[in-house]
Amino acid sequence: MEFPLAIPTGMVSAALVTGNPVIFKPSERSPMMGHWLAEILREVGLLKEYCVVCLVGPTSDGVGAHPEIATIAFTGSKDVGLAS
Repeated sequence: MEFPLAIPTGMVSAALVTGNPVIFKPSERSPMMGHWLAEILREVGLLKEYCVVCLVGPTSDGVGAHPEIATIAFTGSKDVGLAS
């Protein structure tokens, strides 16, 4: 049960500790893990402005098109990442 929480925790934490804000959309297969991760981050004092969690919505709706978004990291296949 810990594995679906471990992967996003590592990715989100790595971005946060290097000074980057995060928009986190967990897998539709494990939305509760995303909710729990958000709760844990709030409990340790992380402000909502630094990590936004989107528990619903599409994953490829032009999110990367904004010029202020430098990187998109995901744990899916190459086909999923390139799908439009």
